[in-house]
Amino acid sequence: MKRFCAITILLVTALITTGADKLGIDGYLKNFVTMIKSAPIGGMDESDPYGQASYRLNLKLYYSPVDFLTIKGAYDFQPTLITNTGSASILDLWGEVSGPTYRTDELRSSLWPYNFDGEGFVIYQNLDRLYTAIELPFADVLIGRQPIAWGSAHAVNPTDVFAPFMMDALDTEDRPGVDAIRARIPLGMMSELDIGALPGEKWSEETAAAFARGKFYIAQTDFALTGILFRQDLLLGLDITRAIGGAGTWLELALVQPAITIDSLEKSLYGRLSVGAEYVFGGETYVFGEYHFNEPGEKDAERYFTLLNDRAFTQGGVNLMGEHYLITGGGYQISPLIFGGGQIIFNANDQSALIAPSIEYNFAENVYISAGAFIGTGPAMGVLTIDPLSNSTIDLNSEFGNYPDMAYASFRIYF
Repeated sequence: MKRFCAITILLVTALITTGADKLGIDGYLKNFVTMIKSAPIGGMDESDPYGQASYRLNLKLYYSPVDFLTIKGAYDFQPTLITNTGSASILDLWGEVSGPTYRTDELRSSLWPYNFDGEGFVIYQNLDRLYTAIELPFADVLIGRQPIAWGSAHAVNPTDVFAPFMMDALDTEDRPGVDAIRARIPLGMMSELDIGALPGEKWSEETAAAFARGKFYIAQTDFALTGILFRQDLLLGLDITRAIGGAGTWLELALVQPAITIDSLEKSLYGRLSVGAEYVFGGETYVFGEYHFNEPGEKDAERYFTLLNDRAFTQGGVNLMGEHYLITGGGYQISPLIFGGGQIIFNANDQSALIAPSIEYNFAENVYISAGAFIGTGPAMGVLTIDPLSNSTIDLNSEFGNYPDMAYASFRIYF
């Protein structure tokens, strides 16, 4: 870790002190203030709301010593105030459900204080980008910490397994960076081959990944074929997008064969599918609808808790518990500076839903003010029951009924 930090500091210092005319810096400052109310447990609503206020200063650096080579970096500095964390919901158990990080090494997340106990004031840090982009006659090669994400679906991307967002994530503007070496090779008009490897945590084979993705444009339709070997699981993906009658449509499919481990001599193949369409009415109103099939999930809410140890959830980037989902969303341009919208994710198995309205005001050039909420509906977790023969069991009753209600306000300044 010390070596990783020293190399980073030396590199940034060297870039700043040489070739100022070839150096560019931009970024943004964001603020999020949230108020969270945990879901009741066993019908008893005794928890107090808790809040969090955070600033995120993201500095992006670009350095191009020669025309064909660019070094890019991004660093997050995030002062945060957290109150009353004792009111945490069942979702706190799902901190790693969206998938492990694909980083060989990492800066210590808590910059100050050194030992943070989860409540009070803390300053977080994150080296989110640090990679070299090389333009060759036949390919673009990227080496280092960079964003890697695919998928045309608007709500749930089955082929996005490296750094997927949770459904109630607030800040989804920048995809978290992963450590990789990657080559993008053009194959013709609107077609390319994308190949790469991710060494994984501590350069371990068990946490490594490799991928190959071909994108092709045929008969006014975009096709993408993806193969990923990640943490010893194999994913085969298909992504199709096409305009039909003025509407944009998509189909994104992933088939995953989990690794065979000593704990389980047989792991079954599972599939995930998202299919949907979007349409713009009159240039002011935008709507979309999407259906998602999630085979690793459960039909019965009583079995949701067993998914915490399922490989699809701990390693495969899956973070939805049910099998069938209906998702709709959209927005309306209320005025040239005000946009309102939202999204509803409906679990058709347990009849729960996550409702997420939002509104945004373009206060000034490159300055935005927004507010919104995440509201979970459905029965919350039942009382913990003890069975002497099978240890303890927990009945979650529904998925989104256990999501905490959250309201937030935010501003963003870009420079």
